[in-house]
Amino acid sequence: MPQKRAVVVTDDAVGPLHLQTLLDGLAETGIETASITVKSGEASKRLEVLAEVTDRLLEMAVERRTSVIALGGGVVGDLAGFAAAELKLRRDFKYPPYRHLIQHLFRGPNPEKLAFYAEQWARLVEKTLGDRVELRGPT
Repeated sequence: MPQKRAVVVTDDAVGPLHLQTLLDGLAETGIETASITVKSGEASKRLEVLAEVTDRLLEMAVERRTSVIALGGGVVGDLAGFAAAELKLRRDFKYPPYRHLIQHLFRGPNPEKLAFYAEQWARLVEKTLGDRVELRGPT
């Protein structure tokens, strides 16, 4: 494992049977562990459950090199794999929750004035915030 840390995602059918054995085995090799348990079955294959798993991974400060282990069948594997992949992509592309996004919309009847004020705004933001901001646009 690239990092001596792992989060195990399991369900309430497999977890009671095998989770502690897995956690004990990982601990014996010096790997720090945590776990997330979801309800078993296809009913857990919902965006709300995915959001809960993702939120828990964020609360646990899962990093790129933290292993996310699926202990169980299809739904658990789908949830754990998708959540881990989504967080990695968000980190790589600097999307929330790793960065904040704002959309600033300039509207008006004169396109030249809009372009001028948008450029001035962008310069001011970059001057004020420096490396803490990355401007993308206009779109």
